[in-house]
Amino acid sequence: MALSDEEAKAAQELAKLGQNTVAAAEKAGGYLTGTFRGAIGQLAQAAEDSAYGFRIRNAASAEKKTLNHLKKLGVESEYKLIDQRNAIPLVEAIAIESDDGLQNLWAAYVANALDPKQPSVTVNRQLITVIKNLEPSDLPIIRRLCSEKLNEAVKDPIRLSAQDFSLDDNNLVSSLARLAALGVFILQNDGSVGFAANEGYRMPCQLEVTTSIGVFRAQALLLVFQQSVRA
Repeated sequence: MALSDEEAKAAQELAKLGQNTVAAAEKAGGYLTGTFRGAIGQLAQAAEDSAYGFRIRNAASAEKKTLNHLKKLGVESEYKLIDQRNAIPLVEAIAIESDDGLQNLWAAYVANALDPKQPSVTVNRQLITVIKNLEPSDLPIIRRLCSEKLNEAVKDPIRLSAQDFSLDDNNLVSSLARLAALGVFILQNDGSVGFAANEGYRMPCQLEVTTSIGVFRAQALLLVFQQSVRA
């Protein structure tokens, strides 16, 4: 299906913007713009149907949001490099995401991964898979989870329920089941009590969410995810 006049014009404008931004990136020694603009430029040149226009707009929007996050972090030129084997699936995933909230999540992740002050945050396929499979309805849950101090070593876990998320149980279960499938949570619904820790036992990333079908317990990936997408 051919691009409409409006979409074709948008593609042309993005191509022009790409040329200007690439020039600025080369001057600053930046890596981010080259990563996004390479993908956007290829899409713009081959923009023969609405699907290409869709990807162009998504990538351009995510790039703008990422640059804003980098500015907040005080990072304007010296970026960490992203391994090409991970950069390709990253850009492909971002290009098909049109939801504004999830684009912001991608932008925060990429900005943190490019920040030299955050060496532990990297672009990797596990986190790409997690974010790529999130739904817009998961965002309130993600924000609530990420507001907790998961990096603090504690004896007793943080205990949450549907009321803490201002959601009904069905919606909470749906999102947590998705996160469990992605390795962020594990569902305990066999009635087992678990082990009794000694008094000195302290561990980070201890969080439980009680639902009608059982208790979802956070896995280490939740802490990695929180550190990677914090705004």
